[in-house]
Amino acid sequence: MEVKSASVATLLSTYSSILAELRRREILRTNNPAEYLTAQTLSGELQENSRKSMDVVLEDGRRLQVKARVVYNPRNAGQRQLSPFRSFDFDDAVIVLFNGEYGIRQAAQLP
Repeated sequence: MEVKSASVATLLSTYSSILAELRRREILRTNNPAEYLTAQTLSGELQENSRKSMDVVLEDGRRLQVKARVVYNPRNAGQRQLSPFRSFDFDDAVIVLFNGEYGIRQAAQLP
């Protein structure tokens, strides 16, 4: 498919299909791949989506809360804002900032 000439309806339909397939493959639980990538990178276990305090548990038992954001323009401070922490029942926070193509722009693990 030539993306530049595709209709908006075709693009949205394709986008939806791709997200559904990534969820089926258990790469995404939401529309955000950061939790999966964190688990894979740190050899952790992805937790059930309903766990409010943690997303990944590492082999040593440390519990990680993963926050991510797509940043199209790094100079725009609003694009770097993350969703709030609703609970602090975790050991480390992992922050992942993606570029517009979901390449990792920056990532950090913080105690």
